Amino acid sequence: MEIAQDEFLQLYRNLIAITSRTHLLYWLRQVTSRKCIDETRRSGPKRVHLDDVDVSVTPNIVDPLIARRLQERIAALPGIQRLVLTLRYQEELGPMEIAQLVGMPENTVKSYLHRALTALRKEFE
Repeated sequence: MEIAQDEFLQLYRNLIAITSRTHLLYWLRQVTSRKCIDETRRSGPKRVHLDDVDVSVTPNIVDPLIARRLQERIAALPGIQRLVLTLRYQEELGPMEIAQLVGMPENTVKSYLHRALTALRKEFE
């Protein structure tokens, strides 16, 4: 969490130098990767037991037309539904974590997720 805070503080300080959205994304990726590398070097290597590692492989087959249509449909969702859906499936947060992050009850988060998924299913039927 400290890395993210440091990164956004550095971004705030250098915001005047950011010229475009592409420049911002490039800058964020560079700063994030460098800070993560520095932190890894500082803390040293960590041992991982093979029993704790998930080695299952799932195929990642993506149809670009379906992916684009899905992105368009997600972008058309109301803001809070889009936020909750993104946090759940892109950031892989659980409903409780999302509730804490956005400051709403867990059941409300579940309701927004359900509504968003229902709307997407209707679009793809």
